Amino acid sequence: MTRQAWLIAVTLGFCTSWLTGCTHGLRHDGAPDFPPPLELGLDPGRRHLAQLPEERVVAALPPSVSPYSPTITPPARPAPPELPGSTVPQQPPAGSDIQKIGLNPTTVSPAAGPPVEPAPDAQPRALPPTVEAVKPPSDPPLLAALRCLLDKRSGDAVGQLLQYDKPTQDLLLCLLPALARLGEGGLDQATPEELAHLMDQLESALAALRPRSALVIDKMCYCRDIDRYGVFEELPEQHPFRPGELVEVYVAVRNYTTTQHGDHFEIRLASSLEIKDGDKPAQPEKKPVAREHLDRSRVPRHDHFFSYRFYVPENLPPGRYTLQLKIADQLSTTKREAQRGLDLRVTTRPGS
Repeated sequence: MTRQAWLIAVTLGFCTSWLTGCTHGLRHDGAPDFPPPLELGLDPGRRHLAQLPEERVVAALPPSVSPYSPTITPPARPAPPELPGSTVPQQPPAGSDIQKIGLNPTTVSPAAGPPVEPAPDAQPRALPPTVEAVKPPSDPPLLAALRCLLDKRSGDAVGQLLQYDKPTQDLLLCLLPALARLGEGGLDQATPEELAHLMDQLESALAALRPRSALVIDKMCYCRDIDRYGVFEELPEQHPFRPGELVEVYVAVRNYTTTQHGDHFEIRLASSLEIKDGDKPAQPEKKPVAREHLDRSRVPRHDHFFSYRFYVPENLPPGRYTLQLKIADQLSTTKREAQRGLDLRVTTRPGS
């Protein structure tokens, strides 16, 4: 085809299409009333779009999906968690089970359903055992007796002490009144008469304790011119003695037993004095000197002493020895003894 023929064919086709578009909008009065083309194929919910211009209809319609395009499924979104209290409480209808059991409808979740009643044969839960209050322990008899004395109930105090033996009762009856009096105001507020009575009570307590305590040698020394208890002339501890010289020893003891016989009181002690040469056995010339001490008085003695007088053996060689004294209480119901040693220096030089 030549170029001229091709241009003619294109021109004729264009004119033909132009004339067809212009004549298509003409409507004859006798033509049937067909719905517009856009209304065809629309569902009832979208027929209102037919009244809009074509531009707005195209914008309102969803985009068409090509059958050749891949199908893309959006990822599933997790359901948001339900927040507490987000459920709107609903008022139950009148006569419902919630109103019958008297519960607050706002506290019952709609999804919880009706309340579950326990089975009729279910056993009730056992209650925890009742714990009784622990009573404090009662006071011991000694403390109870002291409380009675503080409350001025002497008779009740004696009744509390009946659980003890007789010597213990006598001792406590001497001590507890003194403690109760001291607890009231102290020594500064006590009168001289009250203090004298207190001393009598303490002396009675000491008299009950002495026969039961250990026998003690308070003092043992070399001396001369012994007059009485605590009155003597003491010699130095390292005073030298020569063979054949007189030795005087002062001894004071305490915690001895005193027994009353008729109108007088008696003390009976047994003692032995021995010269010992270290750990060596005693020689015949160093044999112990045994004595018995008997003391009688009109009133009980609070102190007691006795003295020893002996000569240094003539055949005792010069040197250092130990003067060993042993004392036993013969009036005690139990074996009560005491012993004490004293250095003895023997020399042959005069005046040394």
